[in-house]
Parts: sequence; structure tokens; C-alpha cells
Amino acid sequence: MSSMSIAHPTQADTATARAHFRMTTPMQVRVTGFVWYRREDYGRALRVMEDGHALPTRYKDWLQRAERGLKDAKAQGVLAEKVYLDPETFPRWCFEGGLDVDAKARIAFANESVADRYRNQS
Repeated sequence: MSSMSIAHPTQADTATARAHFRMTTPMQVRVTGFVWYRREDYGRALRVMEDGHALPTRYKDWLQRAERGLKDAKAQGVLAEKVYLDPETFPRWCFEGGLDVDAKARIAFANESVADRYRNQS
């Protein structure tokens, strides 16, 4: 039987490999958009949404829930960003994309807005 020796990398080798990996591998970051309303827009937003009845009727109740969701996402390591929704222009955005004016469209809008921000930074 022959014995084989295994070479273990030194700390310097490991550090060099990590640095090379960071420089050559694009970092993927998970970014989520969170729809956000201004207090003065909330009532109008409820009226234009097909599922407005499913949202809290009072802005302060919605805000409390939204802040908790944002905090939870960030605690899980998600880069979460607020995306303000304008109830005057959102229905047109939905129409142009063939979407209903509802939760599914709000999610798509927020995520597309955040993706556009990061895409335009590169």
C-alpha cells in the first residue's frame, strides 16, 4: 500500500481563493419591493383597487402591518425597499401591462420598480 499525502491549503491560499471568488463571481442579492402609500393617497388607493376591501380601512392600521412586514423581511436578510404607489397612475400601469388592479399587480409593480432601480445602477 502506498500512502498518499493530502496537501491542505494554507490560510493565505484560502484568502486568495476567496478574494478571487468575490472578484469573479457576480453577487446576487435578493431585493423585494414593498408597496408603500402616503397617508394622503391611502383613501384613493383603496377606491381604485379591485381588492381594496381586503386592505385595512384605516391608514394607521395598514401602516402598522406594512412596517411589521418590512421589519420581518429585513430580519430574514432580504433587502426590502419601499416603493410608493400613486393611485392616480397605478391603474394605467396595470392596464398597459394587462393586469387587474389588485394585490398581484401591486407586488409586480413594487418588484419591477426595485429591479429597475438596480438595473439602472450598473
